[in-house]
Amino acid sequence: MWRCACKVRRVPDHNNQPTRLRILVDVRNRLNPPLPQQYFGNAICATVTSTCLYGDLLSKPLSYSAGKLREAIETVTNEYIRSNLDFIASQKHVGGLRNSFHIRGLGTEAPFLGNPNLSLGSWMNLPVYDTDFGWEKPTYVGPGLLNMDALYKQE
Repeated sequence: MWRCACKVRRVPDHNNQPTRLRILVDVRNRLNPPLPQQYFGNAICATVTSTCLYGDLLSKPLSYSAGKLREAIETVTNEYIRSNLDFIASQKHVGGLRNSFHIRGLGTEAPFLGNPNLSLGSWMNLPVYDTDFGWEKPTYVGPGLLNMDALYKQE
């Protein structure tokens, strides 16, 4: 997905555009002790790859971008998660943390349009359609806020 997004975005000076990938990691089993199996709340933590250039992502083999992704995921340890929780708890206002990853792409002034970074998350293993809050199971579940160029959803 990251490589494809870089390929289709029309960015001036394409090869020199820096980019990063933010991925949401399920931390239920990464915490020590792990969260109980029946825990229903959010248990995700974001991690970010090191900065790459579009040109490198597109010219190097798939293993290059996969390696960057694997390195980022492996940083999500119990200590990393607890440090994130401590940081969030220390903030007076946490709303600004949400948009800290969004930057302007080269050649655009729009706050999100042209953002060379990509955020990925997966809901594939979340039992969102099995949940019944008392008024039957949902017919649709989706994100509450879309401040991005595109959304890809696989059912």
